[in-house]
Amino acid sequence: MLRQILNLFFRIGIIELLLAFFILANAITFALYIINIRRQINKGLLLFFTLACGGIGACLGMLFANRQTGKKVARLTILFGVIIALIPALHITHALTLDRIIRYVEIEFHSEN
Repeated sequence: MLRQILNLFFRIGIIELLLAFFILANAITFALYIINIRRQINKGLLLFFTLACGGIGACLGMLFANRQTGKKVARLTILFGVIIALIPALHITHALTLDRIIRYVEIEFHSEN
């Protein structure tokens, strides 16, 4: 079972898994902020998901829910969450670009031979 999971992990690729984690973290954070309209969710849970690469989802959730937070802690958490979320997003974009360049060079190299 573990061997199958590891084979799947290596077959999919680390960049695709990071991209899936990034999208999933932001989707969960967005959903939590939307659910927070009707049911009161623990603020610690919201802050945790915001800082765990869900800053973009938190910003969108606050805008979509039309929720205005005047608290300085919420604003700083969202700011740090967005910064933390942008770091892997930039790395994923950079890695995908490098992967395309490497594939192009490999194709050109093989076509010359």
